[in-house]
Amino acid sequence: MKVPRRRRRHLVEDDRTTAPWKCDDLLLPDLCDNLTVTEGSVEIRGIEVRYWKYEIQSPYDNEYDYDYSNSSYSTSSIGSIPIVAIHGGPGFTHNYMLPLKQQACRGRPIYFYDQAGCGKSSLPEPNISVTEKYPWLLTSEYYSLEELPILIQHWGLQAYHIIGNSWGTILSQIFALDGNDDIKVGLKSMVLSGPLSEAKLYVDSQWSEEDGTIGSLPLYVQGRIRSLEDEKAYNTVEYEEIVEIMTSQFTIRTAPYPDCFLKSRETANEEIYVGMQGASEFTIGGVLETLNITHRLVEIPIPVFLTHGKYDTMRPAVIQAMQDVLPVVESLLLNKSGHISMIDEPKMMNAAIANFFDRVERGDLVGRWDSTTTTTTITTSSAIRDDNSEETYFHRSSCGGGMVISRTLCFGSEETLIVAILLLVVVILVGLILLTVRRDKRWLLARRNRTDYTSVPTGP
Repeated sequence: MKVPRRRRRHLVEDDRTTAPWKCDDLLLPDLCDNLTVTEGSVEIRGIEVRYWKYEIQSPYDNEYDYDYSNSSYSTSSIGSIPIVAIHGGPGFTHNYMLPLKQQACRGRPIYFYDQAGCGKSSLPEPNISVTEKYPWLLTSEYYSLEELPILIQHWGLQAYHIIGNSWGTILSQIFALDGNDDIKVGLKSMVLSGPLSEAKLYVDSQWSEEDGTIGSLPLYVQGRIRSLEDEKAYNTVEYEEIVEIMTSQFTIRTAPYPDCFLKSRETANEEIYVGMQGASEFTIGGVLETLNITHRLVEIPIPVFLTHGKYDTMRPAVIQAMQDVLPVVESLLLNKSGHISMIDEPKMMNAAIANFFDRVERGDLVGRWDSTTTTTTITTSSAIRDDNSEETYFHRSSCGGGMVISRTLCFGSEETLIVAILLLVVVILVGLILLTVRRDKRWLLARRNRTDYTSVPTGP
């Protein structure tokens, strides 16, 4: 039912006084009361890069008074390996990832930081051109091979996990591939949320008629997007309205948007975003236009967990391309999520990530840095499943080896040969059985034809 225009204006006026939803509320009752945060900074090339460490006191501490009895998470991970969270963008901030601070309630300290040039890691000189004054902020190498390693060293981390989202997954992959060996040797596993490794595939999959985000829209809407793209009409009201609607469908489906997402939008650096991503929201331009590191992912031997939403801008083809190459990989589809699944399904995502880290630390998922080989062995335990998720299965990846959680089976070359031989044997056996049955039927029919059931026997 449509709202009368006059009443609609009244509703908008009322909403202006309404506080946004809080991301902390999305975590209840699993957000612990005794979560502490420590803020700090480190100077990198003249820019103060700020960070936040979330952690919780040990339950054996006398001052610890949190009651776990009403919480759904376990305290078995107290004192486990810390986590480094890498936000998306480029040019966004860490705030929207804060629902992942619930990992600290499970015993793993988690570090968030704003990448240089955005949020509280703002440039020391306001209204200065990034291109002219800070050109390295328009390269992926700075964020992945300089800024991130400096932070890890500053924190003194000897062992750690990484959680990256979107652009942060690109940085995570580059770090794992080309980072300093002395630093990345401490990397035990990675969670890549809404990941991508190839720009062209990302764009093409969005326009796919089968399962694309843009490809799922009415044809008229698709036509208007193409026209606006051709005209480069990025600053028009029509373009911005389409982007906002698409954001609520495929980027973040929790609407009205909660406070942590709004904070990230308000403090983002648009110049860095456009320089790296391009001005278009439906293609990739800028520095990332030619990105393609999929073929190199086989060089990452540590366990990797790919998470993506059912309505994610990173479509199944993007995930599958990575999944097929990574040697030690699992994936999880979140059925109610867009691109920012840590807001759309924070409880499910936190549980799945904690389960993954637990199994890595127990040795159920084995991956080791070794300069002489990229072959990795892996064993698995049970898959994550709850009432809102699809059932998942462990099996081998088609190209990269390793194990995968997925809804479809795929086989590598050796497995394909074995399956083909087994199928051939089955076909031959079935054929022999059918031939035997057919022969027996002919024998019975011939015997029946030779018997005269109408003759009357004569007496003695």
